[in-house]
Amino acid sequence: MGLVSLLATGALLFSGISIRSYEMTCTLTVYVSDDAQGSSFYSGGHAFISIRNNSMISLSGGYMPIKPLEEITIGKWGNLSQHSGVWYNLESYRANEFTSNVTVSCTFGIASLGSVNTYIINQNDGWSISNNCATFAAGVWSIVSNDSLNVGFFSPVADLYASVSSKSYCVDDLSVPSNSTVGYYTTPGPTFIADTGSGGSSSGSSSHQGEES
Repeated sequence: MGLVSLLATGALLFSGISIRSYEMTCTLTVYVSDDAQGSSFYSGGHAFISIRNNSMISLSGGYMPIKPLEEITIGKWGNLSQHSGVWYNLESYRANEFTSNVTVSCTFGIASLGSVNTYIINQNDGWSISNNCATFAAGVWSIVSNDSLNVGFFSPVADLYASVSSKSYCVDDLSVPSNSTVGYYTTPGPTFIADTGSGGSSSGSSSHQGEES
């Protein structure tokens, strides 16, 4: 556990608040929508993840800070001129496109968040037929769950949709979390570029480091 986590834990205990009231966990959800506008040039549908911070300390998902009890979406896009790779909260901004979906969720301890973040950061730049939104979502899932999700080569989103649908704990048409901080990170830096993925130009930028966890 890092220094920030220890200090936050100590503060809660000192104040008399039970640490059990504030779970030191995150919840990962994989969303798959097979009738949405595609995130690539060759296929329809889209897959992405959300990460919810269930704790009372600030964490991060990839490069993006996540406030206590906040939830962000992260997805990989290959058909946006501004950035090919990982985008943050673009699915929140375009939530009306993903109302029809299938989802699976897994709650995991924040000790595993470092591995999740390393994977997301390594995926930040680039997209290919074999490295797409579906393989990205399934790859993050595999870090925190032993119940694997299947992704094929020729129809990755459709295959992932079928795999998620087959799970007994699948939930249909789950609402996409709302978050107004939309954009992507450039490296080195990383520098956050605020952008909604439309129009071909960024709406602003700010530079900050993703928090370690």
